Formats: sequence, structure tokens, C-alpha cells
Amino acid sequence: MAGNGKGLAAIALIIGIVGLAAGGYAAYDTFFGPEPEIPEQEPVPEINSYWYEENYYIPSTGGIENVTGQGITFNVTQNVSLYVSFNCYVYHAGSSMTEVRVYINDVVVSGYIRVYTATTTVTRTPLTIQHYDDVVENGTYTVNIKGSAAAGSTTVYYVPTMYIQTISLV
Repeated sequence: MAGNGKGLAAIALIIGIVGLAAGGYAAYDTFFGPEPEIPEQEPVPEINSYWYEENYYIPSTGGIENVTGQGITFNVTQNVSLYVSFNCYVYHAGSSMTEVRVYINDVVVSGYIRVYTATTTVTRTPLTIQHYDDVVENGTYTVNIKGSAAAGSTTVYYVPTMYIQTISLV
């Protein structure tokens, strides 16, 4: 039995030496080792500016008209990304069709959203259209939402809200 005590002491001594070595390495690495390299972070795009416009609009019928009043005009002094969002409710009194698009400097830049109704009652339909440009160069821009309603119909754009933001490119 005396031999077992020596073996146990030897094992404890080996475990103690390994623990001391691991602790010494951890202390050296923490206090005296080389500084870890911190990778450079990629710059994050930031919102430069934003604008919004709200109003209440009843268009005449048959033609394309500004839904958002005179639109929003702004200057860009550096290349940016551009985001446009438009939301409203379209009220139709009876059977009708309404279509809206995003215009920048009087040029159509988006697809269209159409709302159809085929009833004799008043309907309320939510409408949303969005547009995103990866790069908009320096200059002055006017953004409008233009819509048209079928001739002979009554269409009301209730609480139309246009939101525009420019995002810096990094």
C-alpha cells in the first residue's frame, strides 16, 4: 500500500506541473504577449438626409397628375444611394382603376402600382410603392409621385405620404 501513495503523489505532482505551466502561459500571453491584430472594419453607410411630404389629394380624372403636391426637391453634393417610399389609401366610389409611379425630374423611374375596383360601393385600398437607386450623382433632383384615375371615376388619395432618404456610399 505504501507504493500506491507514491504513485498518487507522482500523479498529483505531474498535474500540478501541467497546471503551473498552463497558468504561466496564460499570464505570459495576457500581459507580455503580442497585441492581437484587430481587423479593419468596413465603413457602414449612413443616412445623409431625409424629407417627407403629406397631404390630401383628389385628382381630376383621366390624366396623369402629381399626387404629392409639387414633390420634394433636394440637392446631392456627393454620390449617394436614394430610397423613395410612398404610402396612401385610395378611395374609389364605384368601379374604377388607379395607377401610380415614381418620377425623378419628370422621368418615370419605377414600375407602376394599379388598384382596380369593380363594385358600386366605396372601397378603401392601401397602396405602397418604393424605389431605390444604387448611385445618384451630384445634382438637383425633384421626386414626385404621379397618378392617374380612369375617366369618369371618383378617386381620392387619402393621407398620401412620401418619404425620401439619401444614404452615403462608403
